[in-house]
Amino acid sequence: MSQLSILLLSMALDFGGAETHVISLAKALQRTGLRVLVASNGGRLVPELEAAGIKHYPVALHARNPLALLRSIDIIKRIVQSEDVRLMHAHARIPAWVAQRVGRATGVPLVTTYHGCYSAHWFLRLFTTGGQQTIAVAPDVKDYLIERFNFPPEQITVIHNGIDTEQFAVAEYPPPNRQQVTYISRMSGERGGVALSLLEAVALLHDDFPALRVVIVGDGDRLPEVQALASRLNEEWGGEYCQVLGGRADIPQLLAQAGIVVGVGRVALEAMSTGRPVIVANEYGCYGLLEAATLQLAMQHNFSGRGATQETNPVTIANALREVLLDPERADRAVQVAREAVETHYSVTEKAREVLNVYSKLVPELAKREEGDNDDR
Repeated sequence: MSQLSILLLSMALDFGGAETHVISLAKALQRTGLRVLVASNGGRLVPELEAAGIKHYPVALHARNPLALLRSIDIIKRIVQSEDVRLMHAHARIPAWVAQRVGRATGVPLVTTYHGCYSAHWFLRLFTTGGQQTIAVAPDVKDYLIERFNFPPEQITVIHNGIDTEQFAVAEYPPPNRQQVTYISRMSGERGGVALSLLEAVALLHDDFPALRVVIVGDGDRLPEVQALASRLNEEWGGEYCQVLGGRADIPQLLAQAGIVVGVGRVALEAMSTGRPVIVANEYGCYGLLEAATLQLAMQHNFSGRGATQETNPVTIANALREVLLDPERADRAVQVAREAVETHYSVTEKAREVLNVYSKLVPELAKREEGDNDDR
């Protein structure tokens, strides 16, 4: 049977949880025998995609002005027709809106993935579509889509984003420096504010833990604020206690060097896979250390901080860090629980199979292939 072509659509392929997921999913789907194409506005992750032999089409799927939208519709339509695409899978609202129009013109079905609980502002609602099938990355996201956007429940499937456990393999443990705290996120909006809170938390702990270091990774419009505070603390303490690295692609290596990771979403999962204690803290709230007592709540909310009982601020972050630093055996137990959760629930290979099951509802050839694969098992 000739390869069946699918098209993944993303706003961009820069550093970020949804974008990184698109890369991992594309490679995993390719390993199943599909021919995978990707369209986006591009970014620093495109070389990784192309190195895997996956074709990338540059399309301004981040832009929502009328002329850009019309041009994107035309380009995607031509890609679908020239590449004989049998299914489109969009990973953000603007790409989904564009793909929906292309689907109406070509008859090619659309799957959308919602990676979070996005704004229900009336203008953004205009761009909100579920396609013929919708994937929600967590149960609370499914509930949100039903309650806020009236998506049909029967068309929504919950599939957690998968992690490549080989790329994020268990690193040396215990880590070389248990007192290195690493925070990875975009440095914009409220996420940049969390980076500032982390630096203030480290300042609260400095007298009790003079060896404590913090490494902050990511870029965005609040990066200068983060750099300024880090520089002030370094000058005050007379050493390089706070490093601000900006955007980086070598995330597996940075996680392996960490003693404790502060992060949310995909970063939390990647750190769990690497075998590092994880503290989830962002604008929604702070779970504290991911361990047996907090894992189910975190999974229910895609490690987002939603549903947390405490807010994120310098004091809550400092308290969570203090607990981990003072009780390494508790951290060790948490690492074991977290790694087992990743292996059981978040393998990208298994998640790709679940996504294929959704695709097969819309593409008869895929359904037949799935039946054949099951017969061979």
